[in-house]
Amino acid sequence: MLHAEQGFRPEESTAKPLAPGTVVRAADNAESIISGIYVNGNDRGTITAYLRNNEYWIPWELFLDESGLKPEETENGKTRYATSIGIIVFESDALETIENTTCISFSSLKQVFRVSPAFNQSLYAVMLTIPWQPGAPRKIGSTAATKKADIFAPGSSLSFIRIESDLLYDFKTDPDKNLLLETGGRLLGGTWNMTLEGDPEREMEPTQYHWTTYNRQLAFRAGTGTPDLYSIIDSRSFTGTQFGWSNRNVIRYLDFDRYSDSETFLAIDRTQLQTLEGDGPPAGIAELRLDGIVVARQRINLEGKFIFRNVRISTDLRKTEVYLYERSLADPPTTILDFTRRLSGRMLPKGELLIRGGAGKSGNILDSDNDEKNENVLFGHVQYGLSGRMSIEAGIGNNIDTGTADYYGGTILSIGGNWAAALYGARSNDRYAGEFRLEGSGRYWQASLWSNQQEKQYGEDDALQRERNALSFSLRPFRTMTVSLYGLSETIDGQRTQEYLLPGIYWGVFPGVQISATPNEDEQYRYESSFRLSASGNLRVAYENDIVSAEYAQSLNEKLSMRVLNTYARKTDDNVTTCYFNWLPGNTGYSMVEAGFSYSGGAFGFAGSLSTYVNTGLRLALRYSYNMNNAQALRIDELSFIDAASEPAQYLACALTWDLGWSGKRLYPINRTAVSTTRGGIAGKLDVESGSSLSSSDIDNVSILLNGRTMQQRQIGGSFFVGSLLPGIYSISVDPENLPVELVAGEGTRNVEVKSGTVTHLSIPVYARYGIAGKITGPSGQALAHAVIEISGKDGIPIKRTTSNEFGYYRIDELKKGTYSLKAISINGVALQGQQPKTVEISNDYLFNIDITVSGFFKAPVFDDAPAESGPENSVTGENDALPRMTT
Repeated sequence: MLHAEQGFRPEESTAKPLAPGTVVRAADNAESIISGIYVNGNDRGTITAYLRNNEYWIPWELFLDESGLKPEETENGKTRYATSIGIIVFESDALETIENTTCISFSSLKQVFRVSPAFNQSLYAVMLTIPWQPGAPRKIGSTAATKKADIFAPGSSLSFIRIESDLLYDFKTDPDKNLLLETGGRLLGGTWNMTLEGDPEREMEPTQYHWTTYNRQLAFRAGTGTPDLYSIIDSRSFTGTQFGWSNRNVIRYLDFDRYSDSETFLAIDRTQLQTLEGDGPPAGIAELRLDGIVVARQRINLEGKFIFRNVRISTDLRKTEVYLYERSLADPPTTILDFTRRLSGRMLPKGELLIRGGAGKSGNILDSDNDEKNENVLFGHVQYGLSGRMSIEAGIGNNIDTGTADYYGGTILSIGGNWAAALYGARSNDRYAGEFRLEGSGRYWQASLWSNQQEKQYGEDDALQRERNALSFSLRPFRTMTVSLYGLSETIDGQRTQEYLLPGIYWGVFPGVQISATPNEDEQYRYESSFRLSASGNLRVAYENDIVSAEYAQSLNEKLSMRVLNTYARKTDDNVTTCYFNWLPGNTGYSMVEAGFSYSGGAFGFAGSLSTYVNTGLRLALRYSYNMNNAQALRIDELSFIDAASEPAQYLACALTWDLGWSGKRLYPINRTAVSTTRGGIAGKLDVESGSSLSSSDIDNVSILLNGRTMQQRQIGGSFFVGSLLPGIYSISVDPENLPVELVAGEGTRNVEVKSGTVTHLSIPVYARYGIAGKITGPSGQALAHAVIEISGKDGIPIKRTTSNEFGYYRIDELKKGTYSLKAISINGVALQGQQPKTVEISNDYLFNIDITVSGFFKAPVFDDAPAESGPENSVTGENDALPRMTT
């Protein structure tokens, strides 16, 4: 999962006070970066970091908080900090002020504090590895307090079940049915999972199945997989065993913050994955762009996740980005995620060694259509960080098509602070191939060169001789303008098949007006203009391949948006006009309704869809379409099985996804994508007391605190789930801020154990508490101040007392539903006799205007000039301790 996530806004940061005499320089021309932050592998939320002159900076206060450092002594701007590896002396003039925030650089963290900082482009997060503990080294025999679990992770072998059911009926042929069943859990000290897919009435076959176990340095997997070697040689899927060993920590290659359906075992280069996924605003829009050109869009599902599959990023130098919109394309994007592949993503730190390999039978041996299951597959791979600027690697695998062994080797080199280069060579089928890559980036420019060559019959007997060179360069001379240069030269068997060097431009002419011209691989330009017509309206016009398209997006209100599209083909004179409305009904935002209308050639079409979340794990989508050209429509993720290019003229579609976690006793709704080989989750429910008038939707806005912080969870009907948690013990509590005034959460904070591949269940009772309010008056109706009112339960035992104010009003809170009796027992310390109690019943609401009249004749007491001060309320009786006790 990427941590440039939906709608993040910079957190306000106030630097810790510095010692007298501290000098902090002011820094300008810094680029603010809203990113995630991991400390020793643990997700610590979101921060605002800064990039200036290719140097990253993070808030100084944040580092002190996360490290736990305490200053011991400050003199002449030098501060001493005690750590478990000794005393660290830091000169505060290395700090700089950026946007009113005191910051420390990665260089200072690395050189002075011996911390390993890095910015992970794949996760888009700051990674801090702190190898020491704050404070002086502990004496032998001392032990740290360990958090003990109140609720333990289940020990059962079954952890989750996912059901995905798709149905497409076109009113002419038999329905197209597909069922995906996925299940997994823990077994023999490891985690397992299996996926079966097919027509449930015909045949369902296992498509993926694994069992994985690991420790800090060694990982092992049995099941389906792929060698995932460098792309210069072929990788064939197989069924067998794989292992990986690192002299540092192999878990970081095994760990994904989200489960992915990729067969990759150890992700050496995560940016090489062909599936782009991440988090965004629920029911928002994710837009995939290559060099600024929109190539795909989809509606973010109501759990806040988007997935773009089969994205070509391993062979394309273009910038790959995902724009996230909260509600409408008419609004500015809330976040832009960069998925562009970088060479640095494959480099290893100095001295780190990674060895991996595998063996098995080609293909999926449990697939009845597999024709290659008798072929042996073998591979090995070694990678080493020769220095902080250079990694080397080599790999070997057998070629089942030619019966020969494939070899490759290469290196990745960091050149200065702006350039990286890679050089690889390979031998396959007794032929050779080579590849060279060069990447450079600065604050205002980026450059990429990718060149590869292969001999004839390389890899297979009928392969052709190829030479391919690709170039991409972009320069930002002004803040609102980017000029680019794209080049491609390709030769096949000595014949030049393609060659061009073309410019491109993106220019923000005025605020709200942008124009661009970008060539594609067919040497055809795409011209596009965007106009922000109002705060909630945006117009985009494009021309490409003799097709003119226009799109107008308008936010009508917070829950309703509209898009109008028109496409005109000049050669055929075809014209299609389409209009879409998207509506988020209700107050929770867990449902979405989409309606569309189209007109083309005198014929009308229409379509409608509903997508809703019943609870955390259950999602349902329905769509009906008639004569609707919706190739440009937003794709609803739950209906992604519909192929927009070949869909029938009329169809009815239904999709259901149901994720359930097994806690050892029963199934609970979860999000399966957040449970993986290295991570687990916590499923819970706010259990509202039965008989309450409150519905589950009344507590949808209540936040659940994870280790004291609000966790990113989609709570529906009181059920919640938080996943992607590394093994450990987490403190779970309810944030009382958004609880309805009549509700109180019971049991306080609970310590919950999480294990990889499992789901731990937690039930948090929530009780309804109401109150009684009214006025105390005398026989003639006069208000009585300082009267003590006592309330008793059905059994007659007093449970609370309160005192009326100067106007005679009283109030008693924190009462369960039931029958109570109230009576005045004293006024200004003088006991009252013969008062009849007033009986009331609380069912499911507060009781107001419960007035009490003091009966009988009494003599007003004589007071001193100054009344007695009120003291603290007694925690047992609820009586004010400063008031006299009842006397006869």
